[in-house]
Amino acid sequence: MIQHLHIPKNPALSQVVKFMTYVELTQEDILDGRTAIFPNATTNILFSLEEDILVNQTSSSNSIYTSCSTTVFFKPYVGMKFMTVQFSSYGLSHIKKYLLSSYWTP
Repeated sequence: MIQHLHIPKNPALSQVVKFMTYVELTQEDILDGRTAIFPNATTNILFSLEEDILVNQTSSSNSIYTSCSTTVFFKPYVGMKFMTVQFSSYGLSHIKKYLLSSYWTP
């Protein structure tokens, strides 16, 4: 597995994002045909950098998950490349609030 972790140093970004990762799967990573994001009470966004990803039996190019109560499974393949963003507590809420106030002010 090729994996790079980035922890934001910018104070504004670090208020909403805990970390970002880049992942590329190799043959050694494909063990039983599926990979999981385990519940940890965080909000995550997963971006496929190539093909759509089969997540919980649904094909998707990107998805947002609040993994509070269930495990999210996706079907890995050799060469699969994706990025994940894990938001800090209320990070996605802050972004939503900012976007709504910036673009939909009456």
